[in-house]
Parts: sequence; C-alpha cells; structure tokens
Amino acid sequence: MEIFLECLPCILRQAFQASRMSTDNAVLQTIIMDEAIGFLSQYKSFRNSPEVAREMHRIVKEQTGNVDPYCQIKRKDLQMALSLC
Repeated sequence: MEIFLECLPCILRQAFQASRMSTDNAVLQTIIMDEAIGFLSQYKSFRNSPEVAREMHRIVKEQTGNVDPYCQIKRKDLQMALSLC
C-alpha cells in the first residue's frame, strides 16, 4: 500500500483530534502537533499510511499518558450497540 498525499491532512487531523480527546492542555496539544508535523514531513520514509497514523497516535499517547484517546467514544458506541440488542 502506498501513501497517497490525500492521506496526510487526514492523518494530521486525527492526531489533532486525539490530542484534544486526551488533554485540555493547549500547550501540550501544541507540542503534540509540532511533533506530529515533524513526523508527517518525513512521510516518505514510511511504507504506508497506517504506519504514519500509528506514529501520530504514538506521539499523542506518549505526550499525554493516555493509552486510549478513543476510550469514551468506544464506551458510548458500545452502550448504544448494547441497547439495540
């Protein structure tokens, strides 16, 4: 799988959204974005888009200490799914 240029803005957006879900600290969000942009500028060194996205999420997790930024969304969706059963 190759990296399409169209993937890059979306991957950066994911890093931003995950940082906002992980912390309210604007300074920390800025640090995350700066680091994410640095890695994103090296996208050609990755084999595919999922590798780049994995690196973006690693940055968020390491900077915030939040191992699962999507935990609340997953919990909400699981509750909705269970209510339909």
